Parts: sequence; C-alpha cells; structure tokens
Amino acid sequence: MTSTTDPDNDNITYGWDWDGDFVIDEWSVWFYSGQNCSVSHIWDIPGTYNICVKAKDIHFGESEWSNPLSATIINRPPNTPTINGPTSGNVGIEYEYYINATDFDGNNIQYFIDWGDNHTEWTNYHASNEIITVRHTWEEKGTYQIKLKAKDIFGSRLIISM
Repeated sequence: MTSTTDPDNDNITYGWDWDGDFVIDEWSVWFYSGQNCSVSHIWDIPGTYNICVKAKDIHFGESEWSNPLSATIINRPPNTPTINGPTSGNVGIEYEYYINATDFDGNNIQYFIDWGDNHTEWTNYHASNEIITVRHTWEEKGTYQIKLKAKDIFGSRLIISM
C-alpha cells in the first residue's frame, strides 16, 4: 500500500517496479491526492525482489522512486508423496503402483522412483495432486525397498520410502 499528496491536489497514478530494475512494470488506476493505493502482484519464480513505486500526476509530473522494499518469495516443496500398490508378488510379473503428491504452490510435480533393484526412473511432470500410474517388473526373487521422491518444477523435494 502506498499514498502521497500532490501539491496541486491533482489525481495520482502509481508506477510499480516489481523486480528492482527501476522500470515501471505496472501503473495503477488514478487516485485522489492522499488516497491510499493498494495493489497485489504474483511472482512466478521464487526469489528476493526489490519493490519500488513512484507517483505521477495528471500533468505527467513524476516523483522520484521510493526506497525499495525487499520481498522474498519462497517455493514450498510438495508434500510427502504416497505410493500404493502390491507389497508382494512374483518374479517376471509387471505390477502397477499409484503415486500422488500435492504441491502447496500448485506447481507441477516430477517423481523419482528407486525400485530397489538397481533400476531408477524419473517420471514426466504431472499436475499437483494428480494420481499417476507407474509399472515395474522385478527380475530376481528378493525383498526390495521402493524409494520415492517428489520435486516441483523449481526443484524443491520431499522423500518417502516404502
């Protein structure tokens, strides 16, 4: 939120610089002199951004830039992924497993599966909370621990073992 007063009581618009390059990324609607201006912005990429604003009156008189306000946008990792499917079986038979995770930021998710038999794979990216089906066949008798990781498009990860 910002506000300023114009010495001639002219209406004011505010130019917002959302990424600290001192280039106006967005102009507000017009406000009365002294009226509060509240705007919102969504960043697509996590990081730290310096936000500045300047005012312009109806005669195109512009103020200097405000002091920057630093905002850190974080990327939350997906929640712990789940994997459901058979826990026992026979050699040479293909088994289906169902994988799911939710990314709190709504980002697409990719899964890494370690099947426990020296076979690993990355899935393609899928929508957050989408249940996907993966298949695997074990070639030797044994007990295997399946390990699963979920990462979003920005690389934040959570790991689960089954």
